[in-house]
Formats: sequence, C-alpha cells, structure tokens
Amino acid sequence: MKKGKDISVSFDGLYLIHQNLPGKQVQQITLQEALLFIPLQGEISIILEGEALQLGVSKMLYLPPNLTHSFSSTTKSGERLIALIDSNKSQGSFSSSVPLILPVDHLIKELLFYLLLHPKTNNAQSLIQVFCETLHETFMQTSSNYIQSVEHLEAKASDPRLKIALNYMREHLAEKINMNDVARHSGLSSRSLNRLTVIETGLQPKQWLIHYRITKAKELLRLSGNSVTQVAFAVGYNSLGQFIATFRTHTGQLPSEYLNMAKN
Repeated sequence: MKKGKDISVSFDGLYLIHQNLPGKQVQQITLQEALLFIPLQGEISIILEGEALQLGVSKMLYLPPNLTHSFSSTTKSGERLIALIDSNKSQGSFSSSVPLILPVDHLIKELLFYLLLHPKTNNAQSLIQVFCETLHETFMQTSSNYIQSVEHLEAKASDPRLKIALNYMREHLAEKINMNDVARHSGLSSRSLNRLTVIETGLQPKQWLIHYRITKAKELLRLSGNSVTQVAFAVGYNSLGQFIATFRTHTGQLPSEYLNMAKN
C-alpha cells in the first residue's frame, strides 16, 4: 500500500486503519475503544504517563480503553495496522485491563488485512469473532509463557530500572519485601513499577514475586535436602500454612508431596 496514505474501514465493533506514514505523531489522545498496534515496517513509540514503550515488527501492542497516550513512529519507515476494538460489541472475551506487549500473531494480521481489503465481505462478523478469540488466546498464551519462565524474566525485561527491581527481589527473597522499597531502590514510582512490570512480564510485581518464590521453592525442595519448613523460610514465608496454601494453589500439590516425588 502506498506511502503517505491512511486507509480505514469500519465494521460493527471494529475500526481498522492501515497507515504508511513515517514520522507520524499524535499527541495525548484518549479513546473509548481498546487499541491494537501492529508495526509492519519501522518502529513505533507509545508514551504512557511519561514512560516510552517502543516496538518493532516482531511485536504487537494492546492498549485497554480510556488510556491516555501519545504516539510517534520512525521517520524513515512507518507502516502499521491499527485496530480500534469496541469491547462492548466484540463477540469474543479478550479484554485486558492493562497494556500488553505481545508477540505478533500471523493469523491476527491475516484477518485484519483481509477485512481491510474486503470491507463488504458477508463474513465480516464471523472473521471479527475469530480475531477476538485469537487475541484472547494470545493473551492467555503470553501470560502462561511468562509464568512458566518466571526464572528468566530478568532477561526479558528491557527497561534497566525494571531489571534492578527484579534483581532486588531476587536478592531479598528470604525477607519481607515491600513494593514501595523495591520502587524506590530502582528509581521508579510505585505506579511506574507496577505498569512496567505488567507490560514487560505480564504480571503485577506482587504476582511476579509469588511466582518466583514458588519456582525457587520447587528448586530447593528438589535439590537442597532441606525440610518444607526450611524452604518456606528461605523463600520469604514466615507462615508455614501460608506457604503450603500458596504452593498448592500454584502447583496443584502440597510441598510435602512435591518433595516426596522429587526424592523418588
């Protein structure tokens, strides 16, 4: 599609835009619809409350409704798809209340391009439903992948302040950790820490800490030879009952069952 043009089509519950406008800038906008940005060439930058999110052709960015943001794209190349999704009319349950950087899903891209090029298709609503369901599956898979790889989330975090925050929690794992202290140590406000952690890991800071503690507990139960009580204290639980309940919630097993299985 030609450079320097916007092409847009409207459906019930979905508005699609194809832009090939390098250097495009939009200042401080708030929309009632959810937004999905898919860069096709170049990079885009989204500013949320002073924090810049940058992504290129391998990523998608989801923004929930009513989130004030500004937008800019690289000057040499700037082609992208933008979907405005009315969550009240969408036929699939896909909503997320926080911004999410997601891996590009090729089915989503193909569906949006087809709708863009065939705006009068009789199958529009069926295709929109498939789009919403696929986006929901992408949310779920991304969240699952982050949880499964919680030990390696420091490597996934691109913001240096977030890396400092995650490392601080690792180093103080056995202690009672206050998120205000974590934010202060990493040079972030509590609100910015929360937003950055969610965007880059898919988890709230407290959720990240819980998942890391349980991951570390599983490692210690397998390898250290320590008792369940010793492991509970080592990963920051002063209450054995709370540790057992949390471990069971996240693994489906009691710590003692996991320990016995590891021994066998």
